[in-house]
Amino acid sequence: MEMAITSEIGAREFYESLASNIEIKPLKEKISWLAEEERKHEELLRRIHSEMFPGEEIKTPKEHI
Repeated sequence: MEMAITSEIGAREFYESLASNIEIKPLKEKISWLAEEERKHEELLRRIHSEMFPGEEIKTPKEHI
């Protein structure tokens, strides 16, 4: 579960970084949308983790996949 959360964080950060360097508005909007989707996935996984393992801290590495 922690690996999946880490993967979502890494993907979101990648899309956010990519979007910050794009000047073509429709493309920038699409990439930003993808970043938001990854954020939603992370949130869902965190909720599932807290239901499965109440009170257990989620450990993710500082550098994301």
